[in-house]
Amino acid sequence: MNEEITLREVADYLNHVGIQFMATIGLDGKPKVRPMQYMVLEDEKLWFCTNSKKEVYAELQANPTIELCGCKLEKDEIQTPWIRFSAEVVFEERQDIRQGKSCIICK
Repeated sequence: MNEEITLREVADYLNHVGIQFMATIGLDGKPKVRPMQYMVLEDEKLWFCTNSKKEVYAELQANPTIELCGCKLEKDEIQTPWIRFSAEVVFEERQDIRQGKSCIICK
């Protein structure tokens, strides 16, 4: 089911979940999935941060398309909400977002 929700609702849910899983295309051309934590909603963009020396950074520079998925298991597993979306990553250095990390923006 596709449901229209606001960016603020997405950010609030990502905060509730805590850790999300980001899928990228590896430098070897194979899918890679890893935990990634959403940082902040600012300027109507979702911000994530990573170290520019990590493999994920090189993967995203080579292919900036991602999918992000997250959920937080509820007591009644059948009622557990989840989120998945695709986005294009944009790189921007913003020390005010995360000290010492390179930031990526999902648009």
